[in-house]
Formats: sequence, C-alpha cells, structure tokens
Amino acid sequence: MMKKMLTAALLSLSLVGILFPASGTAAAEPFSDIAGHWAKANIESAVKAGFVSGYPDGTFKPDANVSRAEFLAIMTRASELSDAGAVEPFEDVASTHWAVDAINRGIGMGFIHTSDFGKTFAPDQALTRAEMVKWLVSGLAKADSSFVDALRDTRETILPFTEYFPGKFKESDIPYIAVSRGTGLVGGFPDGSFGPDRTTTRAEVVVLLERYLGVEGTKADTYRALNELREVGTTGTNLATIGNVAGELRWLNGFDRKESPVYTLFNKSLVVKRELGDVKVNRFIVIDPRMTSIYVNMFLDDQMKEFGMSRDVYQYFSEVTATFNRDVDSSTFAESISLAGSSVRHNLPKVYGYMAIHASEGNPMLKKGVTTRFWSSHTITYGLSMSITTSDNKTGGFVIEKE
Repeated sequence: MMKKMLTAALLSLSLVGILFPASGTAAAEPFSDIAGHWAKANIESAVKAGFVSGYPDGTFKPDANVSRAEFLAIMTRASELSDAGAVEPFEDVASTHWAVDAINRGIGMGFIHTSDFGKTFAPDQALTRAEMVKWLVSGLAKADSSFVDALRDTRETILPFTEYFPGKFKESDIPYIAVSRGTGLVGGFPDGSFGPDRTTTRAEVVVLLERYLGVEGTKADTYRALNELREVGTTGTNLATIGNVAGELRWLNGFDRKESPVYTLFNKSLVVKRELGDVKVNRFIVIDPRMTSIYVNMFLDDQMKEFGMSRDVYQYFSEVTATFNRDVDSSTFAESISLAGSSVRHNLPKVYGYMAIHASEGNPMLKKGVTTRFWSSHTITYGLSMSITTSDNKTGGFVIEKE
C-alpha cells in the first residue's frame, strides 16, 4: 500500500508539468545540479523508480519553489483520505485554473481550511514551511483522531528550534510544527532553526511526501519524540518520557501521602532556603545519558553531551521565575531549592534565545526585587530523591533509580 501511494504521489509530480516537466524518459540519469544536495539520494531513488524526471536540459532544479496549488495537487493524489465533497470555491481560483479540482479536493479532504485564507487562496504563491507542515499534519489529524489530541496537547510545548524562545513562531502554528517534528516529518536546519517563513522546494516535496505517506493512518502515541513534546505541553516536563530511558523513574508522594508528581507543583511559590524570596519552577527538562531527548541540542553542547554519556548521568534544566529580597549570585541560588540547579556554562542560551543563570559567585546577577525568568542546569544523581515544597506545604518529587 505504501508503495502504491508513493507511486501515485510521485507520478503526480510528472502529471503536474509545472512541477516536474517530463523529459521523455523515466530512466535515472545523473542531474547536473544535485551533486552534494541534501536530497540527492531521495531524488535519484524517485527517478530510478520511474516516478519523476528532470528537465530537458539535464537539471532537476531541486531548490526551485513549489506553489500552494502544486503541493495540493500532489497531496490530494497521494492521500487515501476521503473527500467530503462540495465546497465553496475561493474567489481567486477560476474554474479554468489548472489546479481548481485539486484545491477543492484539498478542502474536502481536510488538508486546508478555508478559515485560514478567507475568500482568496493565492494558488500560485510559493508555499512556506509553516504552511506545508500545517497541511501535512491536518491530513494526519483527518486520517486518525489521535493526532487531534496531539495537536491539543502540544499547544504549550517547547519547540526545539531557535525561533521558539524569541517568540518568532505564530502561536497557532506551534502545535502543527510540534507534531511534524515529533513524527519525524520535518527537522530543522543545521543552525537549529525551523524557518517557518522559508519557501518549500521541489526536493522537499519528494522527501516530505514519502515521509508523510509513512505516517498517515498511524497512531500519534507511537512516536516517542511526539510523546515527549506532548508531555512538556501538558505538564511542563518530559520526566515520564525520558526518565525511564536509562533508569527507572518513580514519582514521590507528598506529606499527605497522596500522589504528587513534581509537575503538579509547578508555577507555585515554593519554600526557599534562607527565605531568599519568591521562587517558582515553571518547567523542567531532563536529558538522558543516551541523548535520546528531542531537546538535546537546545540545552547541551558537545562537551556536556560527552559528559553525560561518559559519566552515565541525567542532566536537568529548570526554568525558574524568582523575585529575591536580596542580591543573589549563582551559588546561593543553587542552594535555594533542590531543583534550582547551577550556572549554564555554554553559548546555547544565546543561540536559542533563552536566559540562563551564569557563574557569578561573589558577583550577584539576580538583583533584589527584580522578577527574573531564567534556566539553570545540574546533574541528577541516581537514587537521590529530588523534591519541592510549596508555601502551603504540598510536596512532590521524583527519583531515578539505576537500571
């Protein structure tokens, strides 16, 4: 079935002449413009199978833009989603437009929603990466309702891209990008960015469509990375997903003997040593020693990765909001609560745009009376319980036992 769907999809690239002009042969030929291209193997595989061909001049033009209409034409031919039928057409898509049927099917099949565009669609406009993943994930949600749940769960997650902390993602795009990243449909660029406004290319069409067809119709909870993003979105931590990777996670009960996972106490004022002021833990990210977390590159540089793997230790990152009643340096803060952590000693906060406490012994960086939101880091010792207590005496925590 997968091969049948992929064949239909890739053949559509040839049928849509604007995308992949036929060269008169389906034989795999070396293209003059794909050497060293990241999608070279995918392009050659598709051509060798007879699904697509290049241009008469011997090029493939892998980085040429793809329009909204072209991408919909491909998706609606490839997918097995049912078409809901008659739709109200866009005012700028004439009945004579070459892709009018594909655009209407795209609406009926649930790939696009007219509410996103109003009365006009701009069919010949270059497709952006944000639009691409929204359409792909909308298809996944139409195929299986578990992806509807995944979209809901990831509304407040942390996206492991450089645009997240600076607020460069549209809020409405975050769950779609999360699901696309969690299922492996898309990744980021070498600099850690996602590029939501970057246009989509012919090479990406070949690669992304193949990935999409492998995910359509599956269950959302079968993707561990997506489960991690969903957990962070609903609880503020990835402990349940990552805590058992190289150890055994146990939630600790509070003093009232009721189940009190530590995340239930996030965003609440905590008991702080030395009565330093008001401290709240907002979110808590753990990185396992096998480096399987989706957040590895956001929080660990190469040196810290090597440290975690060689020492077989978990490393954690606490996002804290604090207002102190005196000037506080990094070492004093580290002693304030058990999840406080210490300074972050690499350049990733600058790369990804989050504030982190840095080494400041004897030179306070956290000023009296100033509310500051920042990240700190430390390691988790196997078998050592970690807990926090709120100002109204509710306690929650966890321990990771050695395997």
